[in-house]
Amino acid sequence: MMEENSASVGIFQYMSTLAQQYCALNLSQGIPDNIYDAQWNEAIKNASPHSWQYMPTAGKPPLIKYLLHAVYADAFSDAIIVSGCTEALLSALYAWADEGYREMVVAEPFYSYYPGLATLAHLTFVPVAMQQDNERLVIDWEAMRQRVSAKSILLINSPHNPSGAVFTAHDWEALWQLQDASGCAILFDDVYRHFNFTALPPPDRLLAQRKVLVAGSVSKSLAATGARIGWLAGAAQPLARAHLAHKHMSNCQPDLLQHAALTLMQRIDAAALQQATQHYHQRALRLGDALLSAGFSLIRPDGGHFIMARHPGLPGHNSLEQAVSLPNGWALRRCR
Repeated sequence: MMEENSASVGIFQYMSTLAQQYCALNLSQGIPDNIYDAQWNEAIKNASPHSWQYMPTAGKPPLIKYLLHAVYADAFSDAIIVSGCTEALLSALYAWADEGYREMVVAEPFYSYYPGLATLAHLTFVPVAMQQDNERLVIDWEAMRQRVSAKSILLINSPHNPSGAVFTAHDWEALWQLQDASGCAILFDDVYRHFNFTALPPPDRLLAQRKVLVAGSVSKSLAATGARIGWLAGAAQPLARAHLAHKHMSNCQPDLLQHAALTLMQRIDAAALQQATQHYHQRALRLGDALLSAGFSLIRPDGGHFIMARHPGLPGHNSLEQAVSLPNGWALRRCR
């Protein structure tokens, strides 16, 4: 099982290598532009000396305080700082597995790390297929109701990865009704929080009032995928269990990077984040139009870093074979 999951995770590096080999445009991985590198470098350069020893395992209190107040508007009681959103998700899964939950339910298609995280937490991985509605994918809530139980952890993300679907008011209401009926736990992957192209924000106050843990990071919002500063926010009891799991993984995050993350959160205001969101939205629209002109059909994203597309003329029987054929036979050659 882990070998299969490792292969699915490794597809990012594999396709990026193929793109480089054939001098193709690399559209295979959601890597943000380096738009905040100067601010990161300045924050680190101007920082007073910091410790390279163990930090508090829960994270530096000033960073946690700012995160809870400025990002989540005091909706959540506490948070812990971990190694990126990936560890935040795994810590949450360990916490709820320890409480007796036995499966992780996700909407399909899904982020390729999810099956491996379920395996590490000894949870059964349960995908539930989304349905196409014109040029968008939507969650099939009836199918979810048939599959989710009191032993389920329902992992959701909005914008959804990879379809770019954003939860509407109907979706949030369907989610609350599903939790009330089933007793499931909800894990919210919030990493694309600032890449939402709509005016439909997540209802943080309602999330905090339910059995929900929220995982996020600076990776996408602050264009720092290598910093590995993430967090998990929620209620005290499940967060304490997640904290215990975190202690056995990365244990603590570097003082300097936590300080730099706090500095950037304070300096990069909502207007700057919105400007970056609009920039990505315009690029998504341009790429979508180009794909349509090239004969592809596609799923229009309302957020995130991806566009799902297919072409009837691509060789190969499955999606991997078709993707591999793109750099070789369909590549936009840039190296001469």
